[in-house]
Amino acid sequence: MTQEEFLNLNLDSLYSYTRNITYGWMDSKGKKHFCSNNDDLEYHLQTPEETLERNIAICWDQVELLRYYFEKKKYQDINTYLIYMYITDDYCPSHSIITYKENNNYIWFSPDFSKDMGGIFKYQSEQELIEDLKKRFIKHGLNEQYFSIANNLENIVCYKYQKPSFHIRGSAFYNHCRKGKKVI
Repeated sequence: MTQEEFLNLNLDSLYSYTRNITYGWMDSKGKKHFCSNNDDLEYHLQTPEETLERNIAICWDQVELLRYYFEKKKYQDINTYLIYMYITDDYCPSHSIITYKENNNYIWFSPDFSKDMGGIFKYQSEQELIEDLKKRFIKHGLNEQYFSIANNLENIVCYKYQKPSFHIRGSAFYNHCRKGKKVI
């Protein structure tokens, strides 16, 4: 899909299109990986153009594609969040989301691949949104066995972060997000 075609999508078509982007990432050699970004040496955050061209993305890439759309369409109060659970230095299941404000409501636009996290959700406050994000993240993490009740659920943190640089590795993405406002 071209950038022009992408920007001409209405919200329903945007949701449908982004839900059909393949979950995964492409390494520096052009090989597609149909999993989360577990290789810090090979994964890098895609540009919106790369995501459109490759039609493969993890949530971090999807959020930046959606940020591009919402900014171009002049949506109000666009925010991005990274929630994760620290388990070890090498294993921190995470999810990033994008929100905007419409008619005094906070909208979480989530074309996520899972039933726990996917949908378009409306909240009356940012705090209500954050609390639901945490609840859904825990449910999803337990359902997918990314972590268990044995893990300390107090190790879940969430940051509101600004637009990152593109082509940064996963560890640099985490570091960038941690410079944002901690909301959990």
